[in-house]
Amino acid sequence: MAPTSCFTGQVHRLPDAPKACGAMITRAKAAPAQNRSASLECDQPALKGLDTTKAYFFAIHLTLTHCFLWGSKARYCLPVTEEGAQEAERRKAIETELKRLEESAMYSSQMQFEQTKQWRGVNLLLGLPASLLAAIAGTAALVNTGGRIVAGVVALTSAGFGATLTTVNASHRMNQATAAANAYLEIQTAARQARTIDLPYLSIEEARNLLAELTARRDEQNKTAEPPNRRSYKKAQKNINSGGQAYAIDETRSPEE
Repeated sequence: MAPTSCFTGQVHRLPDAPKACGAMITRAKAAPAQNRSASLECDQPALKGLDTTKAYFFAIHLTLTHCFLWGSKARYCLPVTEEGAQEAERRKAIETELKRLEESAMYSSQMQFEQTKQWRGVNLLLGLPASLLAAIAGTAALVNTGGRIVAGVVALTSAGFGATLTTVNASHRMNQATAAANAYLEIQTAARQARTIDLPYLSIEEARNLLAELTARRDEQNKTAEPPNRRSYKKAQKNINSGGQAYAIDETRSPEE
């Protein structure tokens, strides 16, 4: 709770009291024949015994101290001007765009990881039979001279698997998908850290430049990454919805934190 002023008194020509962090410092309407005054009310015993002027400024000191203890929320403790409102609006827009960038990178990385699994399966599905059949064909030709026809058929089958594997180039595509997935994961992590750690302390121009840099990284990665298929998208979405991209610390953190 924010500190509140702790006395009731009249101060002539008192400036408008700040409404910061919930401070209960209010101005009472003066009668027409009276000088302009303010009524400051609260039940804090620490200010009792002080004269009106000292107690008022002490209450403001407590309020600002409380605000700055809240770190990034301190900017909300100052009077809101038109320029400050525009800056807050731009900062909020940058934060929203960082969330979009983070979500986009999260889905892209997960889809590329699913692509990696698929190409690894294709590589094993074609590579293992090709190697085994080649070994069987060679052994059959050496052991039994009458089995040359069978050995030839097995060798042709092995060659077919090998040719298909070379054409598909599953090994290269698997490595390419893995590199793309890790690159998207780096962008996702950078966007999250920029939003939760850096953004509250950056100026608007610095925040805008940071957003532009992350966007350029994402766009550059999109140019080189292979488009995922429908199966990869569905499996990535299922994995994300089931908590595959969640951290345990985020699940156990209380709402107040």
